[in-house]
Amino acid sequence: MGFKKNRYTSFYTCLVEKIGQIPLNGNNFVPQGCCSIGNFVVVACYDYNHESNSILYVFSNNSVKRVFLDSKLHCGGIGYHKKTDSLFVTGVGYGNKSFINRYCGKDLVDAKDLSTIYVDKVTCVDDKNMLYSTSAKHSSPSYLAIHNNNIYVGNYVDFSQFNEHKAIIKEYRILSNGDISVTNSVISNPFSNTQGICLVDHKGTTYYLFSRSFGRKRNSIINVCTYDGKFNCINTVVLPSMLEQINNYKDGIVVIFESCAKCYCKTCICNDNGIYYLDFNTLLTCNDDKKCFSKGKGLFTSDKTIDIKGNGGLL
Repeated sequence: MGFKKNRYTSFYTCLVEKIGQIPLNGNNFVPQGCCSIGNFVVVACYDYNHESNSILYVFSNNSVKRVFLDSKLHCGGIGYHKKTDSLFVTGVGYGNKSFINRYCGKDLVDAKDLSTIYVDKVTCVDDKNMLYSTSAKHSSPSYLAIHNNNIYVGNYVDFSQFNEHKAIIKEYRILSNGDISVTNSVISNPFSNTQGICLVDHKGTTYYLFSRSFGRKRNSIINVCTYDGKFNCINTVVLPSMLEQINNYKDGIVVIFESCAKCYCKTCICNDNGIYYLDFNTLLTCNDDKKCFSKGKGLFTSDKTIDIKGNGGLL
């Protein structure tokens, strides 16, 4: 396991520390989401075979505990809202219904290893109020980000179908009791293959970071953007393949990869079960990977190059 330093220069330039390793140990869990709760870092995984309930790995110092969710839902993004002590989890459950589930953060922190926590509030999200697509594949809430008292939830659209289906980010408001309400705010996402978003406040500006993954044989990227009614990409950083959710952590972000999952690791160009802390200042300014972005060249192992700055599809 591990990534070649000479291949992922910016990744190592941004790297502050490796927080821990996801102890999959050959099981069928697939990492999807990550967030922090106080001094804890949480990684959410679903069972690839949908035989076991989804699981949260909770890291603190050099220890890790395993806490099950109370369903087999295909969990996606997760996020923690401190004011209401709410852990929000997106996912698809029985009957392909889409959900944003709320759990109590204290329940997770206090839980014993291999115990189960139970949902406190279920918000069922259908195609109509998410305004995604009539296609079930593209209508599910795949990722989320929490910023102030808002939740931003988006869907995943592959670059091969980006012209046929909308990629949007829907805004919800977190109420004082931890419930969520729909707002009328819908943001058009110019990026295909979005696995996660993260909002970072830095020197008076709110930056939007997009985690984008292009399968087992291509590298991933993070687009760093500002927003003034449209997204303006100001930097793009290459990361190893199968990047998943990214989230706020200390003075930067925490990142995970699903390439370490049993179902992917043997066919992925690189795999690693690490949880990594990247510095935001460096993400904002590093340009070590510019040589990778010219058409037909660089680190994307494909006969076509991803349109890295938006427009969804391939060049």
